[in-house]
Amino acid sequence: MIRYILPFLCLFYIFLADEDLKHVKHAVLDKNTKIVFWGTRHGNRNPTQFLKEVIDKKTQTWGFEGDSELTKFGKRQAFGLGAELRKYLSGYLDDNYLAPEAKFFSSSASRCQMTLQLALAGLYPPKTFATWKPNINWTPVPYTIDDPMLRICIK
Repeated sequence: MIRYILPFLCLFYIFLADEDLKHVKHAVLDKNTKIVFWGTRHGNRNPTQFLKEVIDKKTQTWGFEGDSELTKFGKRQAFGLGAELRKYLSGYLDDNYLAPEAKFFSSSASRCQMTLQLALAGLYPPKTFATWKPNINWTPVPYTIDDPMLRICIK
């Protein structure tokens, strides 16, 4: 049986942070499932512009990531999304990333690529052969940048 997971980032779905998921019941994948499409938007981000009059660099406590970049909360959202997908797809997806099994796409926006990287870290915590350094619970997973497919509203 051929199994593919095709996630698309920066489309339309925002996921709750992992603290908000304690009460959520998980959906169960049908045993006849052949393909899964997953679409999401980037996690929580900083504003595109900061008001210069309001920002005091000496007392600033947020926004260091830069304009329009993911916040700490957005990073937790993306990682939590990957962890929830792992629970949902357990038994359908190998524990480690396998190239014939899944394809991943992102737009060129850095916040979208970071969201995908964090979601993949939650989806594929390394086990067995994918562990390359014991004290780092992350393994790289390749993805494709495809703006024409994912940024259809941008001219």
